[in-house]
Amino acid sequence: MNSTSINTILFDLDGTLLDTAEDLGNALNKVLQKYGFTSLALPQIRQVISKGAAGLIELGINIDESHTNYPLYRQQFMQYYANNLCHKTKPFPGILTLLNFIETRQMQWGIVTSKQSCFAKPLLQQLNLYERAACLVCADTIEQQKPDPAPLLYACELISSAPQHCVYVGDSQSDILAGKRAGMLTALALYGYLNNDSDPSSWQADYELQHADELIGLL
Repeated sequence: MNSTSINTILFDLDGTLLDTAEDLGNALNKVLQKYGFTSLALPQIRQVISKGAAGLIELGINIDESHTNYPLYRQQFMQYYANNLCHKTKPFPGILTLLNFIETRQMQWGIVTSKQSCFAKPLLQQLNLYERAACLVCADTIEQQKPDPAPLLYACELISSAPQHCVYVGDSQSDILAGKRAGMLTALALYGYLNNDSDPSSWQADYELQHADELIGLL
């Protein structure tokens, strides 16, 4: 990784920049308890967080978006999560050190996430990260979603950075695919929410990070 040609680091949010699993898991378990389903352990929940609310509800209740009761369960989940965004959520170990390094080197960093802005923005504000980020592109910012490269390319437009000067860091296959399709270097956050059934090596990320601040050495 040539630090003279890299000026921007873009991050996925859940499972990459922030460890949101416990708060998301608590929201899911509140819904499961309310409707008489069995609560789930956090390790189970971590594996499907990258699939969003639909994946979590399917894990806990074994229904998909076509089920009659899905909208009710989803609305309840979203409402509880919105009211309890940041009780346990925190940056992953090494993230704050990495962000400080990026800023000290007068590089910029931003976020491209599949999370809705109504959750992402207040969460980042509570953690004092929103004002530090050069951009925040959410699921409702533009129509296209990862693995389409459009959200990443839109982030580049917002912060006047060319894709070839960016690294995208994420913890899912869709993150790596989006980064590659956008013409960016990609770094896979192995510390994130990987499914035990997945084969991350097959995603062919340019770099793999066991710990967030390993990116400092690469830069």
